[in-house]
Amino acid sequence: MVGWLSLFAFSVYYRLYQVPQSSKLAFFQVWSSIIGSIGLTIGMWLYNVHPFGLPKVFDMVFFIVGGSILLISFILFVLMTFKYTENNKAV
Repeated sequence: MVGWLSLFAFSVYYRLYQVPQSSKLAFFQVWSSIIGSIGLTIGMWLYNVHPFGLPKVFDMVFFIVGGSILLISFILFVLMTFKYTENNKAV
């Protein structure tokens, strides 16, 4: 749930505050959160279900990489909130 709830929280911020469409920080934050959420979800599924009989190390690495990418998106989001929040409220 952390990935999908995070995407919801990010979307609320983007809706309430004006972030320039040309912002590279926002671009990398959005794509890292999407990739991280999908990677974390697939990694959890692989780790818990073992559908393909892959080594447990592969499942664990997939899980960790997805979570790490999502963590990077959180860090980028924090940086972006400090950069764009002041005097940029859309509503």
